[in-house]
Amino acid sequence: MRVTCEVVAGETHDLDLPDDAVYGDVIRAVGFSEHEAAVLVDDSPVPEDAPVAVERVRLLRLVQGGDGEADTVAAADAGTSAAEAFALLGEPTRFAILRAIWETETPTSFSEIRDAVGTGDTGRFNYHLGKLRGEFVRKTESGYELRQAGVEVVRAVLAGVVNEAPERDPEPIGATCPAPDCEGDLVVAYDDHATVTCGTCDTVWMDNEFPPAGVTGRDAPALARALDRWTRHRSLLAFDGVCPACASETAATVEETERGTFLERVCGHCGHASRAPLWALALHHPEVSGFLHEHGVEVADRPFWEVAAVDAETTATDEGFVCRFSLDGGTLRVTLDGDGAVVRTERDD
Repeated sequence: MRVTCEVVAGETHDLDLPDDAVYGDVIRAVGFSEHEAAVLVDDSPVPEDAPVAVERVRLLRLVQGGDGEADTVAAADAGTSAAEAFALLGEPTRFAILRAIWETETPTSFSEIRDAVGTGDTGRFNYHLGKLRGEFVRKTESGYELRQAGVEVVRAVLAGVVNEAPERDPEPIGATCPAPDCEGDLVVAYDDHATVTCGTCDTVWMDNEFPPAGVTGRDAPALARALDRWTRHRSLLAFDGVCPACASETAATVEETERGTFLERVCGHCGHASRAPLWALALHHPEVSGFLHEHGVEVADRPFWEVAAVDAETTATDEGFVCRFSLDGGTLRVTLDGDGAVVRTERDD
């Protein structure tokens, strides 16, 4: 049979193989051993002993250093695709290597990582470590350390993002709904996202992605409090123009709804979106937080659904939007532009 083999960051070979050839034969025909390379079919690695079933494959190779340790992943220099990068993690030993390096917090030697993983076969361990080089692990003069991609993989697993799916039925959090003419109990629930809603009028007061690990060990009030802190700090980044997921830029749009005027920030790179009422964006401005403090409202210490009880009315103007805060006879007017930035404040006591 005739098979075309494209070596990532290398040459393309047309191979004449026996009809009963396996993918290991492809590796050897190109001049590598099974410990030096892996065959990819549709961007996923295939076993070396599996029969060749396609006419075109890719070869992801390793270059070996003189000390027996994997020296460089050639594909990394050319920029490994997302599919190839995820394919590299499809073996339990490789995540064990990432976690072993992560737990040391300092550059780690080849033998220390091997001992921590508990792999007796040096050649096989070297093979898996080599697969991680470039995208997830780098070698320095002091030893091996994780690249940022490797750190994020370990964090995602520990946070339960990729391997846990807890669910929590709605539970009361000990707070009442701030919606006008409603005194229903607020409840928190979890199913991929964490939400705080009113059990009576169904108003959603907070809805955000939340790591599964943050659900474990928290009762309903504590979970709601953690969600409020998590959402508040991530939203500050988003509304400041920085995506909290990938650090790319976010773009703003304003939307008028039945519940008021909302501003949404969407990342142009990863699509992460944050959404909040315009008046909420003004809460951390010194004039606004000072005005609320004078009237007994501590913005920093109270969850959003309690601050939402403040009388804040938003209207559109020629220069943007005006949010009017009224408390105990005092009024503060805050003008914001279309990006949610405070332009000026006017106080009337």
